[in-house]
Amino acid sequence: MQRNTCKICYHPTITSTLCHNCIYFSSHSYETTELDTTKQIQKQCESCGRDDACVVCLCSMISLCSGCAISHARGKAGTWHSVEPLAAKMFLESLDDREDYFRRKEVVNKLTTYIEKEIKKLNTFRHQIISTKHRILENLETLVSTHLEQITQTEECLNAILQELDLCRYFKNLRQNNLVHDLVIKSAQLERPKLNIVSTNISSERVITELNSMIQFNFSVANSVTSIKTPKPELYYFKPEVPEITFISFSSDSVFTSNQPLSRSFHEMSAWCKVDEDHVIITGGKKGSIISRDVFLIHLKDLTVVQLKPMIRNRYLHGIISTSRYLFIFGGMHKSSLKECEALNLSNYTWETIPDMNSPRHGFTATHYNSLILLAGGRGNSSIEIFSPETLTFTKLGVSLPKSINCSTAVCVDEGVLIFSGDNLYMYSREGSLLDLGTIDYNVWWSNCPVVCYSHRLMGLHGNSCTMWTWDMNQDDKARVVKL
Repeated sequence: MQRNTCKICYHPTITSTLCHNCIYFSSHSYETTELDTTKQIQKQCESCGRDDACVVCLCSMISLCSGCAISHARGKAGTWHSVEPLAAKMFLESLDDREDYFRRKEVVNKLTTYIEKEIKKLNTFRHQIISTKHRILENLETLVSTHLEQITQTEECLNAILQELDLCRYFKNLRQNNLVHDLVIKSAQLERPKLNIVSTNISSERVITELNSMIQFNFSVANSVTSIKTPKPELYYFKPEVPEITFISFSSDSVFTSNQPLSRSFHEMSAWCKVDEDHVIITGGKKGSIISRDVFLIHLKDLTVVQLKPMIRNRYLHGIISTSRYLFIFGGMHKSSLKECEALNLSNYTWETIPDMNSPRHGFTATHYNSLILLAGGRGNSSIEIFSPETLTFTKLGVSLPKSINCSTAVCVDEGVLIFSGDNLYMYSREGSLLDLGTIDYNVWWSNCPVVCYSHRLMGLHGNSCTMWTWDMNQDDKARVVKL
């Protein structure tokens, strides 16, 4: 049991303030409800005069030190003595108060004894609760272990059942193959009378019927396999200053759009790119005269928007493309055309500086070219350069566009890279030559995101005019524009 010290008489006590004697004194009838502990106690021994009095004898209400108390008791052997702590003198004004003092003291002693017993009971109850808690935890742990063992046994049984099912499927297929083999042999024997050594009850009409049904079944399986289509690519469009996303999907001859609300809007002439199956990152843009360097991550499944660390440089009309490890930002516009570039590490979403392009450019679209990235044209720029994501180097090609009138875009196809610049179409072949493929009746080619190729069609966005353009490679003289 924890012991404390009485702050009046300094005797050990079970309470945090007073011993049971001083508790009695503080409850005396002529005392106030709250004990004044600042009252000075005269500690001078009234027998020897030293300042170390520690008790008061109630026979004559005198303060005594420890030595004088013994001499006092011996000197007055026939007198009734009751030695109490020195603090008792604070509460007894006369000898007539002694009877009431002892009566109250007895009550306080009984109360103290009762409190100590109750504290012992509480401690015992506490220990019982702790032991019960440990026992319950042990039982719970045993129960969990038992259930885990049962789950493990159930999984083993399921695995065994799956293995048996696989064996059943294997032997079923084996029996079907043997049946076909037997039917073919018996059909041949029926068609050739000289081979009637083996007698059979199966007629040729039945065999032919079975074979025809099997052939039709095989054709139906083949048709169902060839009819399986690969997932169609999608484009994502963010209308400037409107808090929504537009999902754009394609078929062979149609375009489908679906709008979903977002928690915030984005600026015009920003650029975005899909970095994996579930996320799109949107960067930069312009609102009035304010050029942004904000970066946001959009979750395509639940459409939540998370703000990432901003780009190193404010920009708009810039090129953007992603690899498995990085999201690359090329050039763009900030008061003038930029050649500064940067990369976002997709593992920790931190920005890193990379070397500059050979020449500034904006209003262009980057594209993958083998394991490299091709950057072509742009407003006021006719050069073409290659960027290596592995070595982080730019290489200017020996060929260039004949003219640079307006925005440009590029997309990789089987034969090389198609480059749209102004109203002209060029092909950068895999042999390194630039071919002029003629003109197209469209001249605004910058796309907010990399161009998508589906079947024989190319699709890109022009967010500044809220349009999507599509170009059919089988009709290479006309581009279709869809208002979003």
